[in-house]
Amino acid sequence: MSARDAETEITTLFSIAFEHSPIGVALVSPDGRWLKVNRALCELFGYSEQEFLTRTILDLTHPDDIEVTRDRVRRVIAGEVRSLQLEKRYIHRRGDVIAALSSISLVRDAQDQPRYFVAQIQDITERKRAEDDLRAINQKFHLLADHITDAFWIRSADMRELHYVSPAFERIWGRPVATLHENPGKWTDFIVPADRDRVVTSFSGLTRDTPSLDIEYRILRPDGEVRWIRARGFQVRDGDGTLIRTTGIVTDITERRQSEEDLRQSQSALRQAQKMEAVGQLAAGVAHEFNNLLQALMSMSTILRLRAAAPEITEIGADMESLIKRGAGLTQQLLLFSHDRIIEKSALDLDDQIQKASALLRRLIPETITILVETSGERLNVQGDAGQIQQVLLNLAINSRDAMMDGGSLTLRTGRDGDELFFEVEDTGHGMDEATQAHLFEPFFTTKEQGKGTGLGLAVAHGIVKQHGGHIEVHSRPGQGSRFRVMLLPSREEGLTAPKPAAEPGLPAGSGRVLVVEDEPSVRAGITTLLELIGYEVISAGSAEDAMALDLDPPPRLLLSDITLPGMTGPALVERMRDRWPALKVVLMSGYLEERLRENARRDRWRFLQKPFEFADLARELDIAMNEDVMSVNPQNRISGPVVH
Repeated sequence: MSARDAETEITTLFSIAFEHSPIGVALVSPDGRWLKVNRALCELFGYSEQEFLTRTILDLTHPDDIEVTRDRVRRVIAGEVRSLQLEKRYIHRRGDVIAALSSISLVRDAQDQPRYFVAQIQDITERKRAEDDLRAINQKFHLLADHITDAFWIRSADMRELHYVSPAFERIWGRPVATLHENPGKWTDFIVPADRDRVVTSFSGLTRDTPSLDIEYRILRPDGEVRWIRARGFQVRDGDGTLIRTTGIVTDITERRQSEEDLRQSQSALRQAQKMEAVGQLAAGVAHEFNNLLQALMSMSTILRLRAAAPEITEIGADMESLIKRGAGLTQQLLLFSHDRIIEKSALDLDDQIQKASALLRRLIPETITILVETSGERLNVQGDAGQIQQVLLNLAINSRDAMMDGGSLTLRTGRDGDELFFEVEDTGHGMDEATQAHLFEPFFTTKEQGKGTGLGLAVAHGIVKQHGGHIEVHSRPGQGSRFRVMLLPSREEGLTAPKPAAEPGLPAGSGRVLVVEDEPSVRAGITTLLELIGYEVISAGSAEDAMALDLDPPPRLLLSDITLPGMTGPALVERMRDRWPALKVVLMSGYLEERLRENARRDRWRFLQKPFEFADLARELDIAMNEDVMSVNPQNRISGPVVH
């Protein structure tokens, strides 16, 4: 084939490729005139070939892209670059904007002068629109991620590379995002060590056979604060099912976990309160019945002692009375679990109370334990029973002593916290965990060896403090000692009673008629005999109904009645009896008495005897009552309703 024939064939092949190319192709003069265009370019711009040839490339270029087009063409003509590829916008015949990728090469003649440009123009409008949409989505995503409280993350399939983490990471973890980008594997260092293995194991499954995970764990912020987070992770797979990345969301749930913990503690406290309430009711019932039995025994032993002809019998009676008093002390311990145990309140200075306690403790605490006393320097008056407050101090101190078998220091401290006053017992012992603290004030709960403790010391202290209208706060950690703070309300000096004076020696002689109302026959018989021994004329009844049915002439001067009677309370009986005999004197007695009834009765100047009482106490109270003026019953204090035995 000759050179001429070869040139003809090449020209023919070029023309065929030019015309049938799916991409717009054109020949453009150095000054920008369209010299030749193919069918695809005509379809792209909406112009015929003849219309193209009357225009320049700049005529169809978007106004905002004209300058950059001129600059790029100038650089090609100047030989700075041999060709160029440029994304630019053109204007369709109907005015629409066309996004196109233009590839331009310059053809030069034998003298290296510009002859024409070969331009390929590809429509990328849809691609650009998709990119713009994706960019808008990304912008919205980042805007959302910047303001949402949860943290998002995207990692590689094996989780070794971090592709993205949202700004919320900094708020939750308290660390800059750059910390993770610099070392993507460092995130496990921020997990509380006790949770670390569990979390790593869970996330390892996400990279293999677990499509998702949902786990809660604790993280440690740089300032030492521990936060609870919930992490949810997901696998991302392509159409073939191949794992291509992992992603997830992290939520700070510290407040929720704290609320759950507060609720759990509240429920635990409620259960504890209900348990203590049940114990209190049981203790009150047992103490009431036991005190009645002790009262009968006390009366019998006293009668035995007084009527004994032989000295050894008198001694036996005295010994019995002593043992009965010890039994009465046990019932007082039981009554500490009841809300309504009688306590004799007076104005107490807390500084004075801990000074007294420290003096006693120095004889009870071994020398290996140093006792420190820190007083407030001001007078801290509370309403309290001195003996019971001392018992609380001793019980708490003994508990601290047992926690410091190898020695340490015990601190007694007083102070003021807002409107409340407090005293503290603090030790440097082995401390307690949360599980132990949850049961601390339960009766019979103890961590000591069998036979080394009853489990009643702290329960009794709790009961006493509750009876005083206060509460106990406990602060303790294993290995860091314990601090018990007893919070009490300050005293209002008025309305307080002085401690009950000791019984005076000698028995005052009695005279006059006394009506004794007691449902326990043995107690009734014993009291009747004792009163007759000192000169009283006694009429007895086993119930309020029997007492009201009596036709007495002359009327009794004094009513001695139990508080709890079948069908009617003692105060209610007093009201009915005084309707008949306004001058009737009153002494009430009980093995168990509500504080409310006691306060009401005190305002009506009724005398009281707490069972079991001694003969001397009985004689003295009746003598005092016989010589007091009578006041009418306050209608607001009247008691109605059934009595539960």
